[in-house]
Amino acid sequence: MIDNARDGYFLAIDAGTTRIKAGLVGFDGCLHGLSSCDVDVSHSRAGWSEIDMSGLWAKVCLVLRELSDRHPEKISAILAIGVAGQGDGYWPVRVDGEPAGPAILWNDTRAKSLVIRSNETIDRLCRDNFVTPLFPGSMPMILMWQKVALPDRVAQTHKIVHCKDWLNFKLTGELVSDYSDVSIALMDVRKRVFVDELIAALDLTKERAKFPDPVPSCSIIGQTTATASGQTGMPAGIPVIAGSIDVAAVALGLGVVKPGDACSILGTTICNETVIAEKDFNEPFISGGALSHVSEGNVLRFMATSSGTSALDWVRQEILGNEPYAQIEAWLKSILVGSERLFFHPYLFGERAPFNNPYATGAFFGLTASHTRGHLARAAYEGVVFSMLDCFENLPPIESLISVGGGAARSSALCQMVSDCLGKTIVRPDYPELGLLGLANMMAHALGYTRDYDWLKPQSQISFAPDLDNQATYARLYPVFKNLSTWIQPFWES
Repeated sequence: MIDNARDGYFLAIDAGTTRIKAGLVGFDGCLHGLSSCDVDVSHSRAGWSEIDMSGLWAKVCLVLRELSDRHPEKISAILAIGVAGQGDGYWPVRVDGEPAGPAILWNDTRAKSLVIRSNETIDRLCRDNFVTPLFPGSMPMILMWQKVALPDRVAQTHKIVHCKDWLNFKLTGELVSDYSDVSIALMDVRKRVFVDELIAALDLTKERAKFPDPVPSCSIIGQTTATASGQTGMPAGIPVIAGSIDVAAVALGLGVVKPGDACSILGTTICNETVIAEKDFNEPFISGGALSHVSEGNVLRFMATSSGTSALDWVRQEILGNEPYAQIEAWLKSILVGSERLFFHPYLFGERAPFNNPYATGAFFGLTASHTRGHLARAAYEGVVFSMLDCFENLPPIESLISVGGGAARSSALCQMVSDCLGKTIVRPDYPELGLLGLANMMAHALGYTRDYDWLKPQSQISFAPDLDNQATYARLYPVFKNLSTWIQPFWES
C-alpha cells in the first residue's frame, strides 16, 4: 500500500447512452463530488440512433469544468482518470483525429437487413470460436452497412473504436481500446484474439487494420494533455487508464468479480451477467454474449436485452401521461401479480437476448375494457421482469444472490418483482453510481494500491427476498409469456 496519497481522489467518468456522470471517489469508497448532464442522441430516421462525437466530448468537458468549479480543492489531488462507456456500436476516427461521421449506437437497427441468422458458416465460426453472435448494433454489422451505403466514410476512417476510447483519445491523444469492449465482437473471448477466419467470411479483411489492438482495462495508456487540460479544467499529466465497457465497470462496483457471482444492471438495456473462469468457459453459446472481465482470467457471460427500462420509459411517456413515479409505484402495489392476465412484450427495439431477432416488436396481449392504466403499468414492468427470467434461464446456473444496479434499481417495487419472478434474493448496494465505484477500483489496481478488483465497496445494502406465493404465480404465467413470443414470430418476420 502507498499511504502518502490517501487524501487523493480517483476521477471516474461514465458515458452512458442517456447520461454522462463524473465523480470523485475517495479512499473511503465514497463519492466526494458528482456532476452530470444528459446525452444528445439523434433519431433522424426510424431505427437510427446516433451521437455527434464532438458534441459528446463537449458535454464531457462541460461536466468536468462544472466538477472543477464545485470542488477546486479536490481537483489538484486527482490521482488518475478512468472512463467507462456504452458498448458495441461504431465510433469512427479519421487519421487526423476528427470523427469520420457520427457514432452509430448499439441500439441502432439500420443494419438489421444484413443480420446473418441463416448463414451456417458464420454461425459455426461464431459458435466454435466463442464469439458473441452478431446483431444490428454490433460494430461488424454497422461496418458492413457502411461499406455499402457510405463507402467514402469507411475509406476516411483510420480506427473504429468505442465510446470510452474516443473520450480517452480526447484526454490523452492515444487511440487504443481495452479487452472488455473489443472482446464482444470478432474476438475469441477465451483466447483474447481476433478470429481472422470470421473476419474473412464477413469480407472485412481489408478493414482489419481499423480495429484497435486491445490492452487490459487497468493499463495506464497515457496522461492528460495540455489541450485536454484547457478544455476540461483538469490538470495536465494525470494518468489515464484504458477503462472498460460500462457493464463491466458496474459489475466491479457490485462486487461481481469471481466465478459464480451474478448481477443485473437495470438501465436503458438490462444486462444480466455472471462470471465464469476462462479455463471453465468451454460450452459454445448461440445467444447473448461474453466479454473479457476486468479481473483477468475470467469471462463475463451476459444477456443484454435491446429494450430495458427504455421500454418502461416509453410506456410512461406515451401511455401513462408521464405520471409521477410515486403514482406508478402505487399502481404496481395495488394491482395483483399477473395484471389480470395482461401481458407485455418489451421488444420495442427488436431483441438480441436471450434470442436474436431485430424484427421483434413490443405489444400488449389480453387487453380488455376492465384493464386500467394501473394494469398497463404493472404488465409493462412484469414484461421486463419476464424478459430477465428468460435471460437467466439461458445463463449458467448461479448461486442464490443476484446484485442489482442501474437507475431503475432505485425502484424497490421493481426489485421486489425481480426477486419474486426469479425466485432469488436480490441485493441492492446503497451507492449512487456503481459504475464510478467500479472505475475507482480499476484505478486503485492500476496504481498499485491493491491487487483486488473490489477493494472499494459500498458501505451498506438492501436485500429483497422472494414472496413464495408471488413466485408460484409468476411460474404459472411465464410459459404464457414465452409462448406468445413463439406465436407472434411469423408476424415479426413478415
